Amino acid sequence: MRDDVPPRIEMAAVPSTVRPGGGLRVSASAVDNEAVVGMALLVDGHLALEVGEASLHYTVDTNTLGPGWHMLVVEARDGTGNLASEEVVFELLAPTMTPGPTATELRRPTLLATATATSPPTLAPTPTTLPASGASPAPTAVATQALAPHVESPVSLTWDEIALNMYAYQQALDYNAEHTDHAYPLLDRDRVGPLEERRYRVLRMRNEYLELTLMPDLGGRIYQCRFLPTGQDLLYNNRAIKPTHWGPVDQGWWLAVG
Repeated sequence: MRDDVPPRIEMAAVPSTVRPGGGLRVSASAVDNEAVVGMALLVDGHLALEVGEASLHYTVDTNTLGPGWHMLVVEARDGTGNLASEEVVFELLAPTMTPGPTATELRRPTLLATATATSPPTLAPTPTTLPASGASPAPTAVATQALAPHVESPVSLTWDEIALNMYAYQQALDYNAEHTDHAYPLLDRDRVGPLEERRYRVLRMRNEYLELTLMPDLGGRIYQCRFLPTGQDLLYNNRAIKPTHWGPVDQGWWLAVG
């Protein structure tokens, strides 16, 4: 007799609201009266993970999603072709931090005044004879110097984007708090994917001499420091961003950017 009973999916609870800037853990398993041959996870209709077994674990990178409501769909398929699915929605909150100004120039207020060394002060002649009795002595001129305000060099803050090659490591992160003593994910190296191009927003801070490039989406890393008078880059940058074995011993990895 043909099996027409679909698998039954058991999905771990997903919070209804999620703060931006982290990972959302999705775990699910399926059982069937015969055998489950595969499972899949879709995020907003896009395939995020597909496995040929009866369980899946995945961490959704919320940095790639915009604020608002999003849908997760877990599917399970048995050997006969029966398909079951479970849906859950969550709201990704908007960032609470106010982004830095995008104006191209900020000037600091005048903090001090400096004396201008121009010409020596002019002294009025001092009388050499004593004044007559009862007369007031003529005042003696006091040397003074003109003070001019000191203006700082301008500082600019500009948002920009850069494209970088990166190994697909997000799906290999394990945010299970039972596996670590720190709020820091473990990495399953066997699940790291191939190189892919990704675009990141950067904040460029610039004055007369230096330009710093910061990456807020990667923890505020300083990606590059450029010496403007010569155009020289002062920091090394990897050709591809990848997880390496460097880092905390109990975590076993570090994201090498440069």
